[in-house]
Amino acid sequence: MHEIVLKKANVTATADLLSMEDLSAVVALHNKTIAALPEESKRFVLPQNEDYFADLLSGFSGAVVGIKAKGELVAQIAVAGELSIDEAVEKKLITKNNVSFHHVLSEDSIVVFKSLVCDPDWSGNDLGFHTVAAALKTPLVESADNILTQISAANIRSTNMFLSRGFGIVAAGYDPIDNLPRFVFQKPLNGFSFVPNIIADAVDPITDFPAIMKLTERDALVGISEDSSYTSLSFLEVKRIRKQVLQDIRIA
Repeated sequence: MHEIVLKKANVTATADLLSMEDLSAVVALHNKTIAALPEESKRFVLPQNEDYFADLLSGFSGAVVGIKAKGELVAQIAVAGELSIDEAVEKKLITKNNVSFHHVLSEDSIVVFKSLVCDPDWSGNDLGFHTVAAALKTPLVESADNILTQISAANIRSTNMFLSRGFGIVAAGYDPIDNLPRFVFQKPLNGFSFVPNIIADAVDPITDFPAIMKLTERDALVGISEDSSYTSLSFLEVKRIRKQVLQDIRIA
């Protein structure tokens, strides 16, 4: 557990792993958040049932990290794993619709961030940022080789937040369920090493999505923000920093 200062509300909140005792609050927050979203944004959060969260809260398929303020749950994120990339695709945690995962090895262990929601009554407190930051510090995530998440290309706010936490866009494709454009974000345990070679600049996430799909079919490409608005992207060559490389550096 660690404390977080929510500046707008001027209160101190706590971030921690949730348990089965929190099941009803988790389901209620999930449903409340979806209900409050504008119609065009409801696709940003896939509806989930009680069994989905019970499996996570019991530790059977992962965990749920939550933020509580004034005794109530105000934000949460599901963490599925640890899994292989093939298992994640099979369980439909990450789409596999002509998507290439160049930066994930078959033997790598991964976790997938899902179902991030924040209470609309607490908007303006950077809850999404704080929730992801808390999830990155959990033992389950820290033991994995990669963290992946899937985000609608139209969800600029979430794109902004995950890019600011060191995630990169490593794949793009139309979701086979609703045929909407989605990005796959990845954060390797030891990060990416960026090569200062711009492949494509000022790319629009929606208008240029077919071009982004082609870009991410090539190896060693990742999307980063061009400016603070995150409304356009630049694509640079990257190299994933391997554990062995870091060990060699430390020995040298």
